[in-house]
Amino acid sequence: MPLHSIECAVRGYLLYLLGCTIFSDKSGSLVSVEYLQYLEDLDKVKDYAWGAAALVHLYRQLGIA
Repeated sequence: MPLHSIECAVRGYLLYLLGCTIFSDKSGSLVSVEYLQYLEDLDKVKDYAWGAAALVHLYRQLGIA
């Protein structure tokens, strides 16, 4: 399997993971494509502050509710 195909599969899985667990909403199945820009460079993904981003997202969702 070519490396590019593997990286695309990893990005797809990470997008699913982000949309369904960390940044979930009431739909439970929709994932915003805006998260794809953060998955472009897979070497930088581990350096992002995902906990802080999840906390901000939760506070925004509380404000909406």
